[in-house]
Amino acid sequence: MNRMLHAGCGKAHSALLTQLRTGKIGFADFLYERKVPGVWSRRCACDQGAMTVRHVLLTCPKWRALREEELEPFFGDIKRILNTKEGVTAALRMILKTGLLEQFKMIISEEHAQHWRSGVDRGEGNEETSG
Repeated sequence: MNRMLHAGCGKAHSALLTQLRTGKIGFADFLYERKVPGVWSRRCACDQGAMTVRHVLLTCPKWRALREEELEPFFGDIKRILNTKEGVTAALRMILKTGLLEQFKMIISEEHAQHWRSGVDRGEGNEETSG
C-alpha cells in the first residue's frame, strides 16, 4: 500500500508524504522532542495544542479555511487522509499551501510556474486588460 501512495510522486512530494505519515516533520512537536535549538515549546502558534500532523491537518483554527478547501471530503478521518491516494494528494496540497515547511517552498514555486507556463502555452494568462 505504501508504494502505491508514492507512485507518481516526485522526490520532494514523496519525502513530504513520508514525513506526514511518520510524524517526523519540521513541526514544533517533533522539533521540541528532538531538542532542536531555538524550539522552546511543542505548542502550535494557535496555542490550542501541540503542533503535530494531526493538529495541523484536522484542528488548528489557523488553517480552517484551507482544511475545508482541501480535506472536507475526508470528514476529519486522519487514516483516510494519510492512507488513500486521494487523501494524501489533498494533504500534500494543504501542507504546501500553508508554507509551514520552508524546505518545501520550491515545490509550490515550481508548480505555479508550470501552471502559468501551461496556461500561456494554451493562450491563457496573457490577456490584455481593458481600461
